[in-house]
Amino acid sequence: MLLFRKPDPIKVLEREANRLNIALGKLMTAHNIVERARRERVDKFLIQTALTGVPLSSRDLANIYISSVVKDLKKTLVSINKLDNYLKTHYPTIYYTHARNRLDELNNILSRILERYIDNVERSIELLTIAISRIKELETILASHRLWKTGG
Repeated sequence: MLLFRKPDPIKVLEREANRLNIALGKLMTAHNIVERARRERVDKFLIQTALTGVPLSSRDLANIYISSVVKDLKKTLVSINKLDNYLKTHYPTIYYTHARNRLDELNNILSRILERYIDNVERSIELLTIAISRIKELETILASHRLWKTGG
């Protein structure tokens, strides 16, 4: 018989907030790479990588960062959906009074980024910042109910 520990929702939210912060950094890096490539007439990164034998443009590098962000957002969506189901089944009063609307909003924001705004990096950065703040709000609400993180 296998025993599984119950997930600590606050730790799950902390992990996902950390993942989204890293994704935000990756998006900002991709944005900076694309902006620098626009300002310069010649893609110096392409020349440097071509001299080493692997030609890679600045836009290709930015796309690598963006694809990594997409993977992070998908992982976060899966984790948020699992947390949603967990709270719904184990703590329905807290779920329906406090968490449901915030989890739905968070799910919508992340889905919007993946569906519409991943090509618009500036808008994705704005929405990702909002998503991180929503996770922090939900973290505070769950901590105020003292259902988790007792003792340390």
